Amino acid sequence: MKNQKPKLTVVKNTMNDPASASEIKNLNRIKGQVEAVIQMIQNGRRVDDILTQLSAARSAIKSLESRVLSHHIQKTISDIRDGETKTDAVDDLIALFDKRLH
Repeated sequence: MKNQKPKLTVVKNTMNDPASASEIKNLNRIKGQVEAVIQMIQNGRRVDDILTQLSAARSAIKSLESRVLSHHIQKTISDIRDGETKTDAVDDLIALFDKRLH
């Protein structure tokens, strides 16, 4: 028997959700940082300037990733309270962490 990983639950947000609007705003900022790196490379900017910009983009992505994960954990706990079985919720979180760690 194969060891199957549980499917991850997709948490749907709408633009009316303040968390989603904030995530989109942050993603647009990250997009701008990456576009700036492209321009810097095309314009022959100094490597230390490029690395500084890349570091800022990486930091912004890590921060966003943390907020998205936190939101998902909160949603999963809320779903347990709303009737989802504890096993399904725990399997979902384990699958999420397993995917992130490997």
